[in-house]
Amino acid sequence: MPEVPNKITIDRRRHKVFVDGVEFPWYIAQRGPDVEDLANRDALPIVTIPIIANDVEVIPETSDGSDESNYRG
Repeated sequence: MPEVPNKITIDRRRHKVFVDGVEFPWYIAQRGPDVEDLANRDALPIVTIPIIANDVEVIPETSDGSDESNYRG
């Protein structure tokens, strides 16, 4: 199982994100990251980073067609 980062720093002025001190290496969409539960001390914050990509493939959880199968952007 992947580890949880110790600290994510969002520098809105410079449009950069750092994960445990390492700069996020990909272009982030203009709207920037969103943070959930930042003010809730009883929950771990969740950071959503909108990443720009030339192509996206979504592999569904099931094969019954109920989830997205492929998206090409």
